[in-house]
Amino acid sequence: MIKIMRRKFIELVPIPLVLILILALLKGILWSIIIPPFQTPDEPGHFSYVQYLAEQKGLPVRGNNIDNSFSPELIQFYDFAKTEDIINNKNALFMIDSKQEKNTLSRIGTGSNYITSYPPLYYWLASIFYKFFDNLSIEYRFYSVRLFSVLLSLITVWGSYYIGKKIVPSNVLFPITISSITLLQPMYSMVSASVTNDTLMISISVLLLCWLLSCLDELEKITTSKVLLGGVLMGLGLLVKAQILYVSLFCGAILLLFLLLKKIELKRIFSLVGILLIPVVVLYGWWAVFSQKHYQSVFGVMGFKPIGFNAHGKLTGYLHEIFPSVSIGLGRIYNIWVRWVWATFGWLNITFTNDKIYKIIFILILLSSIGVIISFIRYFVLKHKINSVKIHYVFILCLFWLGNIVFLYMVEFVYYRSSLDTMLQGRYIFTALVPIVVLLVFGLQSLIKRRYHNVIYIISVLSILVLHICSMLLLLKRYYGVMIS
Repeated sequence: MIKIMRRKFIELVPIPLVLILILALLKGILWSIIIPPFQTPDEPGHFSYVQYLAEQKGLPVRGNNIDNSFSPELIQFYDFAKTEDIINNKNALFMIDSKQEKNTLSRIGTGSNYITSYPPLYYWLASIFYKFFDNLSIEYRFYSVRLFSVLLSLITVWGSYYIGKKIVPSNVLFPITISSITLLQPMYSMVSASVTNDTLMISISVLLLCWLLSCLDELEKITTSKVLLGGVLMGLGLLVKAQILYVSLFCGAILLLFLLLKKIELKRIFSLVGILLIPVVVLYGWWAVFSQKHYQSVFGVMGFKPIGFNAHGKLTGYLHEIFPSVSIGLGRIYNIWVRWVWATFGWLNITFTNDKIYKIIFILILLSSIGVIISFIRYFVLKHKINSVKIHYVFILCLFWLGNIVFLYMVEFVYYRSSLDTMLQGRYIFTALVPIVVLLVFGLQSLIKRRYHNVIYIISVLSILVLHICSMLLLLKRYYGVMIS
């Protein structure tokens, strides 16, 4: 029994992955220390939510009066961390004020801020880490919650390795490459070292994709427990952020489609769908009722939208807003899906001054897209066999990525209708982070002969490592004035 369990564990966490996970942990801790408190998007609000749950033992409710939403202790820490100085003065550097009083101010706030309407799962779990340092100053509690986010990133890295192994089972360098790029992706490194529910959302998204590919491997023998697991992941994901709705619908739809194509009997399919939905309703139902009662929506309300405000923006106005001209529209697409996805950091939108870095990334994305399209044509149209790759899994990930982009634009349009404003940021696509990495590497390797694929893997990892180091140096320069030549 012990030998069997040991073998199963090694299959799930092989030695190369163990080393990668250790590196991911160390990298995450380093990033969480380098980035000053509250210099990542909405971090004050996210931490306020955690503090409210830890200190007041109840769910906060968002209202129109947010003046006292942060506790006096948090406001003092916000000031001593020079948050506004850094945001408003490009020459201001980070340094915690040594005069800060320890454990003297109240930890109680109303919690009524723009983050409060998010589902509570991430904040509940984070509050456990907060309580570990309950008797210490707010700095320890703040960084302990950041550590929780870093630990969540290990799930994402593990999932990226698993997906890579599913797609190219015959070459261990492929999953190593996918997981290495995932952990070293600069923008994800920032997000995963921050106090934000995005970290858990991304992890559950990756787990759902792992679950989907695992189900597709054994359609005829799919078990009730495996389907139930998918429902649990969907229910928990919806308790993190409404964006998981897309991930859940996609995974459920693809599984249903393949069951139908496999000609599984309809009675069995209906049974599996019911099993899938039960944990979703059980886990998410109470929050849907709570959210409907307080926010008139089963998914909460959108972050910065004033309650009760409804501008009724139209599609034509939205299209003109995001694409007023060819140059401006294409520039917005380039900024969101290249610059903001890969290396635009914090509240300050810290970027590389040399745009060649982003242009190189764009060229690689373009080449990779060409490679992906060529491979799909060879496989689906010309019927060429690609023995080393499960190409249908790559196709599913491609559909997931494209659908995610469409979903985000739909969400932005809904937001525009009620606020006459736009809200898309590149990091919102990180539910598709692993599919993006897979498509990038797969597309590039498709352009060359198979015997050179390992060269592509090595160059890809080295390239992302260089970009990662450059990103860290960029942040060190901005926040601490450190110049390394």
